[in-house]
Amino acid sequence: MVRAKLIIGAVLILLCLALSTSAQDIEFVSSTLHHNLYRGIGRIGDFVYCGGPYGIHIFDIGDPSNPFLAGIYDSIYVSRFFIEGNFAYAFGSPPGLWIFDVSDPLDPQVISSSSFPLEYPGQVAYYNNTFYSAIESDSLGFPIGIIYVVDVSDPYSPVVSDSMRYSYLVGSMWAADGYLQVHLYEYGFWDNSWAVYSLSDPAHPYYLTGMGFGLSFIFGLTACDHYAYLCFDQVVNIYDFSTPYDPTLVRIDSTGSFPNLVMTVDSIGYAWTNYGIRTYDMSNPVFPVQMGYAYISDNVCFFAYHGDTCFTTTINSVLDDDEAKFNIIDFTDLYNPSVIGEYWSPGTSYDVQLRGNYAFIANGTNGIVILDISIPEQPMIWDIFEVPVVALDLYIDGNRLYLLSNRSRFSIYEISEDNHLFLLGYINNYSAVTRNFYVDGDYAYLTEDERINPGGDFVGVLDISDPTNPIVVDTIGNVVNPNYIVVDNGYAYLTTSNDLRIYNVSNLDSISLVSIYPYQNYGSQIVIEYPYLYMACANTAFEIINISDPANPFCVGTYDSLSSSNITLYENYAILKYGSRLYIMDISDPENPELISLYIMPPVWYSTEEVYVRGQYIYVPAYSRFEILRLTPTGIEEVSSLNLGGFSLPQNYPNPFNASTTISYSLPEPADIRIEIFDILGRKVETLFSGLQEAGEHTVSWRPGDISSGIYYYRIGSEDFGQSRSCLLIK
Repeated sequence: MVRAKLIIGAVLILLCLALSTSAQDIEFVSSTLHHNLYRGIGRIGDFVYCGGPYGIHIFDIGDPSNPFLAGIYDSIYVSRFFIEGNFAYAFGSPPGLWIFDVSDPLDPQVISSSSFPLEYPGQVAYYNNTFYSAIESDSLGFPIGIIYVVDVSDPYSPVVSDSMRYSYLVGSMWAADGYLQVHLYEYGFWDNSWAVYSLSDPAHPYYLTGMGFGLSFIFGLTACDHYAYLCFDQVVNIYDFSTPYDPTLVRIDSTGSFPNLVMTVDSIGYAWTNYGIRTYDMSNPVFPVQMGYAYISDNVCFFAYHGDTCFTTTINSVLDDDEAKFNIIDFTDLYNPSVIGEYWSPGTSYDVQLRGNYAFIANGTNGIVILDISIPEQPMIWDIFEVPVVALDLYIDGNRLYLLSNRSRFSIYEISEDNHLFLLGYINNYSAVTRNFYVDGDYAYLTEDERINPGGDFVGVLDISDPTNPIVVDTIGNVVNPNYIVVDNGYAYLTTSNDLRIYNVSNLDSISLVSIYPYQNYGSQIVIEYPYLYMACANTAFEIINISDPANPFCVGTYDSLSSSNITLYENYAILKYGSRLYIMDISDPENPELISLYIMPPVWYSTEEVYVRGQYIYVPAYSRFEILRLTPTGIEEVSSLNLGGFSLPQNYPNPFNASTTISYSLPEPADIRIEIFDILGRKVETLFSGLQEAGEHTVSWRPGDISSGIYYYRIGSEDFGQSRSCLLIK
């Protein structure tokens, strides 16, 4: 994945390298399932930019029938996005307006970032080097609307040139043909109005006219030439405002067949519905005539036009974890437009379990995605299994897969020999929210947060011996905010908002509370490796608890300067996750856990997903993508000792580097080898050497030339061996 990096990104990576002074470090291997909800779209050359909450996705549309993700800039949260000329404009977070020079589409460069109060504008319109950005503010406890006018005639130095404040909220805007149209509504939809501004000076709009409509809510507002189209419920009012101070109602269209215009080009209007784009002959703006319709299976969100091609972004619903699509529509024949290409952006990656060379991923509203990970550098989608509701947590035991979906449905699936899924049985509990579950033999334990009675939280115990008919056989009550549960050797270990509780569950007919261990910080995920329980804590600690006597648990070690939500163990190490950070803790001495490495992934919002470790690979459902990382020994001496049958590939030097770097390697015997450079998306950048080489120590230099800054991989391979390492180019 190509990620354009700011200097701050390089600094963070350098910090990670500096921390990696002991036995293990983490390096990036690959990523897939790149999720985003596209909230703006624009084209430059053969590339289309789609901005969303998880950054900017850059698509190569050189072959419109097969668009592919060519790059990602994921350092900002994009709420609105536009491209004009060689500049891209993103409203988002960090708060403000971010402007990029996209003259090199695959290497967008930030040229200015202004901390205007524009973080999450509800509506944005553009006209003649000027943005009109509407936000919701607060006045004496009541929401009001403000439109900020941002002059970007100098993209390197944008300025807020004006603003308009209202006692109402801004529902929609339209800027074209020298006018700014604004729909205003009172909070609670009690009153609606329409205002028209002149843009003879775009940086300073001035009010021309307006009118009120009372309780008749305006669903959309568009314009063509000097006609305005105000869309009410199944009715469109068409106004002629050629005399700006005296707009005239010229027609009421009650057919319900004329939706909001997106834009007009040469008397052709483009309008979207929930499931497609329509074209209209606008030669008579009072009586638009529908020409063609391109059907799209999902809800259309944003639209861009370029030549005879239109681009749309769609989602199934408005859920943040929903899958999305980027669609390419050919409008060469206006009467018969058609979708000629699309890119599928999957849902949110929440959890992962491995079975052989396959990864099963709980992928939100998209269901369960099964990846072939036999080549970790190139994970491939094997199957997508739809589920009735949102897939959140899963667990695999043999040929059984257990899934928690939508926090209320617990399902059991059979995994076939060729790694496909078949539903066996399920159970629903709509009166409670399930936070976590654990499977122990013929029983499943579900932590339940009671919806109806807030004081009645409990743990439900299911008999799953008959997977086609799971049934509730017992409960553990009188717990407050039960969170994570693990069952080990006849005892259940449960984290709550206040303490760790240990229950004897060896006999389900007489479950008993054995002990309560109070902790100072909120306990989250736990892992047991007898005689210790390792607990990730949400505030300021990582705790190691001795449970050799379940009736008397006691703390043996803690680390007080980090927060974590998830934990997994690997040999003598604990890998902790908190948001976009992974920590490696040396736990060989449980009384003195030591932080030895930090790995920072690209920004992730609301990321509390679990981490799965097998061998030297870390599998991370990272909300907006699924990442595969690798645990590697750190330090040049340790890396040099990593030997595959006498073959070794130390870290390049210098690293990070600028003009050139040296790659060293050793061969135990003569071999026909290739040394290649790949970008972060796995595309080959350059071949440094190809041919027969003698045994012994060798070096090769890489001079990157004019390629952009970022993370790259160098790989040496033959028929008998292969290894790759990452390096960081900073220009």
